[in-house]
Amino acid sequence: LYGMLDNKAQDAAIKPAPSGRRKVVLATSIAETSITIDGVRVVIDSGLSRLPRYEPASGLTRLETVRVSKASADQRAGRAGRTQPGVAIRLWRAEQTAALPAFTPPEILEADLSGLMLDCAAFGVVDPVSLSFLDPPPTPALNEARSLLRALDAIDEAGRLTESGAAMRRLALPVRLAHMVADAAKTGQAFEAAMLAVLLTERGLGGDGADLERRLMRFRSERSPRATAARQLAERLAKQASASPSR
Repeated sequence: LYGMLDNKAQDAAIKPAPSGRRKVVLATSIAETSITIDGVRVVIDSGLSRLPRYEPASGLTRLETVRVSKASADQRAGRAGRTQPGVAIRLWRAEQTAALPAFTPPEILEADLSGLMLDCAAFGVVDPVSLSFLDPPPTPALNEARSLLRALDAIDEAGRLTESGAAMRRLALPVRLAHMVADAAKTGQAFEAAMLAVLLTERGLGGDGADLERRLMRFRSERSPRATAARQLAERLAKQASASPSR
């Protein structure tokens, strides 16, 4: 059970097991708070979590495996007894719990903020600092995001959204990749760019090598459900980019 799972498969994971049968659901942290699965009596917690981390070198945000926080571990344990009595099994020693961080750091303190700044510009907020955040975003990260959006012609000197920025915002991609796909649509290459964008954001598609051309060739012919869903996503992105006013 994970965020990008299609609705049919997600429904199959959530619905109760047939009478007389036991059901096992392998889930990401989406089952921690977002979804309640009726009938869960046992939760097995790996003690790990996948959190977004911004990589300045690549300009992309990727998921990194880290130790779970105490708050998240308690939340996971609570899922076992939500609809009936249950038990939580933690795959670490009890004394290790004290070493866990109390809470998961707010994502806004560690993530790339270019997408946030692009959204702000779309709503007429030229300076996100003027907003009341629960956790104010770091000023250096905001400055970096502003410089990037200016370089991509997504905002003007005053911080207002440009036509190019509006086209980028329609695509559910990191801003650099959204710019690549939107720009490629002008020459009819939106699908090729979208395939590359999906390849760069999803680890393991077409292999793990550094040769993008070879990975793209493998990705095109890969028959796994994940690869099929990724190609369908690329098709949707290409259509959205080709229909945008920037073309």
